[in-house]
Amino acid sequence: MQVTIGKLIHLRFLRLRGLDFLNSSLPSSLGKLRCLQTLDLRIKTLSFFKIIHVPNVLWRIQQLRHLYLPKHCSPKTRLKLGALRNLQTLVNFNTRNCYVKDLTNMTNIRELEIRGPFIIEDFNTEELDKNPPIIQSKYLHFLSVINNKGRIDPRHLAHLLLSCENISKLSLDVEIRRLPEYHYLSSNLAYIN
Repeated sequence: MQVTIGKLIHLRFLRLRGLDFLNSSLPSSLGKLRCLQTLDLRIKTLSFFKIIHVPNVLWRIQQLRHLYLPKHCSPKTRLKLGALRNLQTLVNFNTRNCYVKDLTNMTNIRELEIRGPFIIEDFNTEELDKNPPIIQSKYLHFLSVINNKGRIDPRHLAHLLLSCENISKLSLDVEIRRLPEYHYLSSNLAYIN
């Protein structure tokens, strides 16, 4: 992909999924695609580690509704996504590369997939109810949490689920001893996978 991708200012849909990249960094000119509504960055790299650097420019794409991040971002990737208030789908959200507090601004989010360790910054472990809700969207109906390489702190998971009042589908691919107690779960839950 050339750095000139930013000249396609009227582009509404960009799917890089399945493409092989020699370069392990995406161009910062992605931030110029102000009309973009769907961005799929689930690409393959030809490098050994298969990680990609995503520049912190996605917050500029205010019209974005569907964002699919790479499964593995480079350690230097730190994305501020809080300005994406129109976002409805967010896939491969990772607390190593993104900020949990940005989820509170995504009031239109409908589908959320969290991948990797889920760590809440500034988390009050003594009194769970003193923590602000993570999800402010009343539209969230599908939540997926995937962490193949370790456990998730049950307190963090419980607090996340507590703020997901309207979810009907929950998918957990994490190592946990037991599900959180029923009062942390949405009464709308129809499917747990």
